[in-house]
Amino acid sequence: MDSKRKANGAAAVDNDDRGSKRRRLTGDFDLSKGESRESTTTYGLSFLEHIRKTADKAGRLVATNFEELPSREENADYYEQTRMPISLSMIEQKLNDGDFENLSELEGYFKRMISNAKEFYPRGTEIYEDAERLRKAQAQEKLIEELIRREDPGYDGPYFEAFINLPPRSLKEYFKVISDPMSIRKLQKAVKGFHGRGGSTGVSDFKSWAAFEEKAKLLWTNAYFYNEEGSEIYLVAQDLEKFFYDQLKQAQAVVTEPSQPKIKLKVGGSSETPTPGPKKITIHVGGQRDSADSPAPAQSKGALTNGQTVNGTARTSTPAQAVNPQLEKARSTSLSAVPSPSPSVQSALKPEEASRASPAVPSQPPSAAPSQATPSVPAAAPVAVPAPVPVPPPQPITNPLVNGYMDQKHPRRSGIDDALIESMKIQVHPTLQSHSPVLATIRPNPKEMEQSATLNLPPHLTRILAVTAIPNHLQTRQYSLWTLVNKQPLKPIHHQAPGQQPHERAFEAMLHPGLNVLESHLIAAIPRDERVPGGPEVELEVFTISINVLRN
Repeated sequence: MDSKRKANGAAAVDNDDRGSKRRRLTGDFDLSKGESRESTTTYGLSFLEHIRKTADKAGRLVATNFEELPSREENADYYEQTRMPISLSMIEQKLNDGDFENLSELEGYFKRMISNAKEFYPRGTEIYEDAERLRKAQAQEKLIEELIRREDPGYDGPYFEAFINLPPRSLKEYFKVISDPMSIRKLQKAVKGFHGRGGSTGVSDFKSWAAFEEKAKLLWTNAYFYNEEGSEIYLVAQDLEKFFYDQLKQAQAVVTEPSQPKIKLKVGGSSETPTPGPKKITIHVGGQRDSADSPAPAQSKGALTNGQTVNGTARTSTPAQAVNPQLEKARSTSLSAVPSPSPSVQSALKPEEASRASPAVPSQPPSAAPSQATPSVPAAAPVAVPAPVPVPPPQPITNPLVNGYMDQKHPRRSGIDDALIESMKIQVHPTLQSHSPVLATIRPNPKEMEQSATLNLPPHLTRILAVTAIPNHLQTRQYSLWTLVNKQPLKPIHHQAPGQQPHERAFEAMLHPGLNVLESHLIAAIPRDERVPGGPEVELEVFTISINVLRN
């Protein structure tokens, strides 16, 4: 027993040592100087190890069905339809034999293996879904590798070398200013499923391209925020952003988003067109940007044909035909609801946004003569006609559309002394020396709970402080404050700004040349003794400042 246990333990140590050696060997090759059979074998075996660790949400390994080819005797149809069967064991054997000259050739084999499964097995089966998971893991991993391998003729080493690893911890100011630091290696670990000191789970943290893009954006947005505009690292960050989106478009063209959930509403047919059954309205929920127009990456002729066979269909949506009067009533009611206390509260609603909020068109009033809505048919036996259902009187609209625009005026309940925002100051950032740090002070509107202003700044003032003063009467009420710049929420600074009072909140904002929109939203609960029966329970005050940073 002891000898077997020791032997098994030694084998486990040997396997771990072989994996660690393989990981160390990947750093011995500089792919920016060219690829070779040796480098392709090393990187290919490392990637193969990652593919075999890929699992679904339940922890089941998804590469198990791709390890070996199916039996020829039991799956004769598979070999008749599949011209070039490929398995993971075949790819591993070719890697060990040094048959792949570069990573592009290896990538073609992985694509062929996945397309074989998707062409033979029907959609929804376990093998088909496993092929989709392998393809997404391969696409995200490949995009990260392209960022690391990117080179420039006038640059020695990887072009995005400054973004591969995080800055050293000795740079305390950086980690104090940047709330969510990000590097390419950190992004790569999230794709491979590394958490803490444990090994790779093989499950990517990003279940959609939108989630992957949102986390990758921190690479250049952090650089824009911390570094001066026009500096070397700032310019490289711009190149990184452009290169990333070029690669993302190519990946999205090959690996599309999963189908989004849909809501199907059965409504009555139109009074002018006879229909054998009820109409259906399809509403797409939570859809991402369509990648059908994105350019596909360069592939071989055979691989391109397979890709068109699998992903050649275009998604369509059914336009709205008619709507139930109850839906119309619900829509008009929702327009008069109190704004939700979220960072994305808008101060105005554009006409096109109002139309986008409700996909259905207004319903036609029921016809007084039912015979006019029914086409002529041959005479038949008389049929009892049910009594018409009385139509309820129209409900009063509490928030009407005036000339196609929403009436957004919110008069104050009382005087200006009860304003939710006492003032808002725009100050020069402390790092920029200035004799008069306060650039502008905006006071509340005496009649309405919305205030707007315009400010012009010189080209060098791209970092400012937005200081919002909260009145004392809000100390006994529940309230929340949000400040946004160009629709991006800001976090309050932890240290005290120059001249900041205890009742003031300071936010640091980074501006870009041209027009910037700075917003401050404060929502507060109305005291119970001041509420009107059936009226709102909260009130909202919004400051909107348009800041124009002049260009050089």
